[in-house]
Amino acid sequence: MQNIFLGIDGCKAGWATIEIIPDPKLFNSKSESWDFHLFPTITYLFEHYQKLGILPDLNSVEENHLTINCTNIQILIDIPIGLKESGPIERKCDSEARAFLGPKRGSSVFRVPVRKTVYCSDTYEETSKINYDMTTKKISKQTYYICKKIREVDEFICSKNSIFDITSVLHESHPEVVFTSLAGTQLLFPKRTKAGFIERMKIIKEYNNSIESFISDIYKNFKKDQVQPDDILDASVLAVAAKNIFLTGKIKRFPAEPEIDNKRISMEIISL
Repeated sequence: MQNIFLGIDGCKAGWATIEIIPDPKLFNSKSESWDFHLFPTITYLFEHYQKLGILPDLNSVEENHLTINCTNIQILIDIPIGLKESGPIERKCDSEARAFLGPKRGSSVFRVPVRKTVYCSDTYEETSKINYDMTTKKISKQTYYICKKIREVDEFICSKNSIFDITSVLHESHPEVVFTSLAGTQLLFPKRTKAGFIERMKIIKEYNNSIESFISDIYKNFKKDQVQPDDILDASVLAVAAKNIFLTGKIKRFPAEPEIDNKRISMEIISL
């Protein structure tokens, strides 16, 4: 069966997804196809690949069915997977990834709210207070706005994990960690600056030398108020990482041994 590698980043219109499909006859070369999808929800994304026969139909699997592991599709997503319930100590994967990025870029790894905070639908002030009561730490407004996407993924994993091991194909990663790993050194500029965008484009170009025209073609069908160029770059580098991890077997794990949350979900960030 055809191997497919996906990188997913949250965006205004849903989930920006880069799909890399290597040529099965030239698997060790750079002969591969790149495609872009914009899915409104994670459920839509999985249903898309179910219809293609790449993933099993989760609605047709019996509760007592043995765990299914799919090796032909691997997905890296820039969203927290696995959540703490309470306490002042954050997830180890976040603190270790932040340390890996160093003082200049480490702030891109935000402190992940606890599960009760993520499932709160109140105002920012009320939601932040809940997190403070549970952890002694408030959340930023940026974190508040991403809570809905964290909850969406957590709900999806928790609803399916008893019949299908979602986390065997869906892994948390972080674009800045992957970019830094590929560069082999600390990045110089923030990604939302022009210099930072160019810096990251150069890294992606090593894996897709037509990345400029690829992005331009995306905007023939989508608008920037739906998906930003940096969302596309982030999804691209995660897809590259998913493919390279599969090809080389080399992987970085933060931490080396994942923590397990109360829902039996691993809390780890993976990279090259």
